[in-house]
Amino acid sequence: MPDLLPPPYPADTSAKGWRFELDHEKIRKSDTWALAPRDVRPWLLMLWMVAWEQVPCGSLPNNDALIIARLEITPKVFTKNRAVILSGWYLASDDRLYHETITVRVTEMLKKRAADAVRSANRRARAAGFDTDHDDDPRESRVTDGGLPSETDPSSVPSTKHQAPMHEEAKASSLSSAAPTPPDCPHQRILELWAEVLPLHMQHLPSTWRGTKADALRARWRETAVKRRWKTEEQGLRFFRRFFMYIGLSRFLSGRVPAKSADATPFMATLEWVVKQSNWDKIRNGNYNQADDEQLPEEAPSEVAA
Repeated sequence: MPDLLPPPYPADTSAKGWRFELDHEKIRKSDTWALAPRDVRPWLLMLWMVAWEQVPCGSLPNNDALIIARLEITPKVFTKNRAVILSGWYLASDDRLYHETITVRVTEMLKKRAADAVRSANRRARAAGFDTDHDDDPRESRVTDGGLPSETDPSSVPSTKHQAPMHEEAKASSLSSAAPTPPDCPHQRILELWAEVLPLHMQHLPSTWRGTKADALRARWRETAVKRRWKTEEQGLRFFRRFFMYIGLSRFLSGRVPAKSADATPFMATLEWVVKQSNWDKIRNGNYNQADDEQLPEEAPSEVAA
């Protein structure tokens, strides 16, 4: 369904007991509510509650019979008032119906969950004896105004200018010779961390995370581990958590900058895109911070496969 909008969040998004709250003032001021007959208005509210319990949360099946069954309404009443009852609902490319008012609530829920997960992880880390704000080496634990961990000695970063291209693994190996062997890259945990911190971004399945994108992540992990002298996997994961949170602060990298044309979708960074050397360096250098996030990355793809 190429002409349809993509679903607003992952297919497995669930309310999981999260309470759905209605904005009564906004509902009463809406055109749909004003035009709906008084005896139909309860069905509008009921439809939202039914959608909240669906997976993905806030959606409806593109099937009148199923909607009638969920609403427990008679086919005659539904057919007569279908245009009003389904006013504002649109069909997405996953063949599900979505409503902007509900998707806003779901998005707010996902952001709150992500923030709660970060706080819980930080509490667990502190309980385990880790400082969640700083690495073990205080000289390398400072944070820039934008939230990205800064480097104590920028000159220590090997320059890539005027050098022949080097394979990701070979580059990481050359760096590792100058420091103790870093902990292995925990691909699974990094994918889970990406999903936790950036739940609205595209997610990669562990079963498909291999090849060049896995090599690139491993290389970024190892070169950063050597430079920052990580001794444990947890040190690396703390860095990646802050790095992903920094990405979430960028309006451009998080898809909050309108696309250049009406038929295009806003760019939103994927993990595969992030771990490419050129993109990683641009993010670390602050190219997409709040002041500069209107500029487009050179390799911004219109669509990245999982």
